[in-house]
Amino acid sequence: MDSSLRREAYKRWRPMAALLLAAVLSVTALSADALNYPEASGKKTLKAKKVTADISNVSRGYFMIKHSGTSKKLKMILYIGKNKIEQYDMDGNGEYNVFPLTRGSGTYKIEVYENTSKKNYAKIFTDSFKATIDDPNEAFLFPNRLVNYKATSNAVAKSQELCAGLTSDEDKVKAVWDFLAKNMVYDYIKAATVKSGYVPDVDLTLSQKRGICFDYSSLYACMLRSQGIPTRLVVGNLNVAGNSQYHAWNSIYLGGKWVHRDATFAQQSYSEKNYSPMYIN
Repeated sequence: MDSSLRREAYKRWRPMAALLLAAVLSVTALSADALNYPEASGKKTLKAKKVTADISNVSRGYFMIKHSGTSKKLKMILYIGKNKIEQYDMDGNGEYNVFPLTRGSGTYKIEVYENTSKKNYAKIFTDSFKATIDDPNEAFLFPNRLVNYKATSNAVAKSQELCAGLTSDEDKVKAVWDFLAKNMVYDYIKAATVKSGYVPDVDLTLSQKRGICFDYSSLYACMLRSQGIPTRLVVGNLNVAGNSQYHAWNSIYLGGKWVHRDATFAQQSYSEKNYSPMYIN
């Protein structure tokens, strides 16, 4: 093709390319905007010393809490009524931590403890709030402390890639399941050396394509939540042949009910009756 023909072809292609780029950017923006992401609006807060809890969006099934900054270890304990729900490690880097309200509507109490020496902790914050949850499943659509991701996370992008063109939740769940089953490898060394307080990194798990049950279930939850599918990360015990082991798996809301899934044992499934849930995130 001579130079004059190339220039003419370029003139014709340039506006088309601009339209195509605009369409791609529009789809990308739509995907990011559609992602359920927590917000600390500051409309309703609880404060004491260096701790701030943002309860502006408890009706959507989550609250956010932060320490203004400390190098000491922090623990947050959440109750509903007088019943303890779970104890979490909490970052003290000045950034908000997101925690789900998994028990639906009720009166919740927050306690935050700061490490003082070795295994000793002192209470530095306690307060309560009443939550009226509009949709009890919505808590499992947001990232949180244990299923942590952003709109820009690689795991979210991978989920969008895997689910492109799929319209049913069932097909999306299967697409992500098949990807994990074919590409993930269980990390036995990590399982033997992991320390208390470990929190999964979904993008690191995705890039390394290996992890422990906690990594599998956190990544699976991330990839499905980013598709608008309520997904629980469940921690408890797996009981097989009289032996019980601490384990993590998922529960997915499909067809109007919660469906059990264990991506760690994708090739060797156990009956749901072998699982004893303790905590839900």
